[in-house]
Amino acid sequence: MKRLLIALCVGVLPPVALGAQQPTDGPGSNVLRARCLGCHGSQLIEEQRLTRAGWDREVAKMERWSSQVPVPEREQLLDHLAGRFGVRRLPSPDPVAVGFGQAIYARACLSCHDGTLVEEQRLSEAAWRRTVAKMVQWGANVESSDVASLASYLASRGGREAGSPK
Repeated sequence: MKRLLIALCVGVLPPVALGAQQPTDGPGSNVLRARCLGCHGSQLIEEQRLTRAGWDREVAKMERWSSQVPVPEREQLLDHLAGRFGVRRLPSPDPVAVGFGQAIYARACLSCHDGTLVEEQRLSEAAWRRTVAKMVQWGANVESSDVASLASYLASRGGREAGSPK
């Protein structure tokens, strides 16, 4: 089983995206299917909303973990990811929730994370709620009553617009 997972991650076997929405056709989406969806669900990729430089860092990280992408494919992949899953701004959120969330962020998130890591994520508010819940399980000091304000603040920094294409 372990060998199968490793083979999928390094692109030896074709990926299977169970229950995931398939990306559009084209050179970049073909590389995405072949090199990424074996290990990552399309929802995770769709929620990132990174700049091209941010996607480049993500691909470089995967390459450090043994998933090599040849240069021509890498350029196609980066163009596709940045074009389809790039940064989009949300409508203005409730300023009171955002202000309260910013204080929680400074206290609870920046104690462990560099601000750049959070800035690069570009998640929707729902995705931030899931991420905050995961961080709380790992020991982050966020009260359940503060999760909505924190997620609102984090999403206000560049998450996906409501109703944006996936």
